[in-house]
Amino acid sequence: MVVLRYELRDVPGSNVISMRKGATILTAQYHPARGCISLWVVVDEQKNSERNVDEKREFFVASTGDFFLDEDRGYDINYIGTCQESQGALVWHVFERLKPL
Repeated sequence: MVVLRYELRDVPGSNVISMRKGATILTAQYHPARGCISLWVVVDEQKNSERNVDEKREFFVASTGDFFLDEDRGYDINYIGTCQESQGALVWHVFERLKPL
């Protein structure tokens, strides 16, 4: 198994990431050294027959109280987590769009 990290740079907003196929999200946290929200994922390279194959996945980052999805588009989303900037002044909520791109 291997743990990988991906950055969400459009905050708030939509982020489309090429991520290792079969990756399981562990957490979303603010990464002060990088100045962004990072997603940490785990991939079981031994079980994944398609090693080094990426798939596009879409994540939405919203601030508390912000609208971030157009309900008419029929999004099916999964909550990933809530993270705060190191001083707690900014709080973001991370969701993944479940329908394939």
